Amino acid sequence: MFYISSILAASIVDRNGRRPLLLIAFSGILLCNFGIFGLMYSFDKYHYSILGFILIAFISIFTFFFAMGPGPLCYFINAELVGQAARSAAQSWASVIQMSSRFVLVTAFLPMKNQLGEAWSYLILFILPVFVSLLYLYFNLPETKNKNPSEIDEEIQKLPKFRKH
Repeated sequence: MFYISSILAASIVDRNGRRPLLLIAFSGILLCNFGIFGLMYSFDKYHYSILGFILIAFISIFTFFFAMGPGPLCYFINAELVGQAARSAAQSWASVIQMSSRFVLVTAFLPMKNQLGEAWSYLILFILPVFVSLLYLYFNLPETKNKNPSEIDEEIQKLPKFRKH
């Protein structure tokens, strides 16, 4: 799955750039997460074993989208957004935030699952952050492919605005 998505990601990045790839991947992840939530909720309610097999398919598709976008791109896109002097700090902070987020998710899931159920915990801990991330990336992530810092600054000025001033 990772191999296929990596090949597809490479062709999308070559043709369209990093921004479209990340927006497509996060949209796919969001849709898969809604499917996973629906299947988890339905399985808890009806206990049909076929739902478990469909859930495995959705998780595989989720993995495909993750490996196509945020999986590989998160390690170098932040380096393209900052100057040479700040790259190591940007990479370090990105790693700290990523690991801290994982810690919070893993720590919060079981107590939330016990209080709200598995499906609703998944919705809160996985779907809401992906939705917020997708919105943030849409309004704040410039295209960085083959661009120097001044061109990236120009791209930032062309991004859609959340609201008109």
